[in-house]
Amino acid sequence: MYRLPPEILLSIFQLCVSTQGFHFDEKKSCQYDPSLPTDRYYVDLLRLCGVSSDWARIIRDTPEFWVFTRSWAHPRLTDLILERSQTLPLWVEYVTEHMDGPHHIENLTKYVDTICKESHRWHALILRLSDTRFSLIPHLQQLGAETCPQLSQLFIHGNNRTVPLSYFFKSGQPPLKYFRVMEMEMDWSGWRLSGLEVVRLVGKRNANPRKFTISYSQLLSLIKNSPSLKTLELDTV
Repeated sequence: MYRLPPEILLSIFQLCVSTQGFHFDEKKSCQYDPSLPTDRYYVDLLRLCGVSSDWARIIRDTPEFWVFTRSWAHPRLTDLILERSQTLPLWVEYVTEHMDGPHHIENLTKYVDTICKESHRWHALILRLSDTRFSLIPHLQQLGAETCPQLSQLFIHGNNRTVPLSYFFKSGQPPLKYFRVMEMEMDWSGWRLSGLEVVRLVGKRNANPRKFTISYSQLLSLIKNSPSLKTLELDTV
């Protein structure tokens, strides 16, 4: 292993962390799979760093490994990620599950304040809004096309919460191409996502019968206002 060239080791390292929600595809591009957990990505990456100084140097000096940020991460890890990712686009995951206690709330607040300063680098935003008490929505209202010029993917998992889409990006909608909504009732009025190419809607899991997060009339309006739409998926999990 120690005699392998760095580019081979790099490919091996990418495979080692590709069992997580944040992973690398066959073209070595960063991807996100909402069906897979993300909490062990940096655990596995840092374990690889502990094998040898050479491995640690390769991982440290490869910005592509450091483009995933998560609200559960310690503030020091978040700062390290932002530093080592250099100027690459970021994948931002905001999770409100199990946010109980002042320590968790303090870390979440620091994360939001820190990561919103880098909104010009956001490539994908992943929102898991199971607890609306600690919501990122007020920050999102200040973001838009000018502050998020690279934001092309938006994932929202509402856990049966109700949040109108009008709450998001009041200062102008970013150039979204991919949009996924899961288990969330939303008001789709007022959105004009002319560049949207892929929409995936996952119905409410606990509803009886299971229902989607969009009505038929809203669905027709979405199609009408999204001339670039190529893929529309409806799934009741």
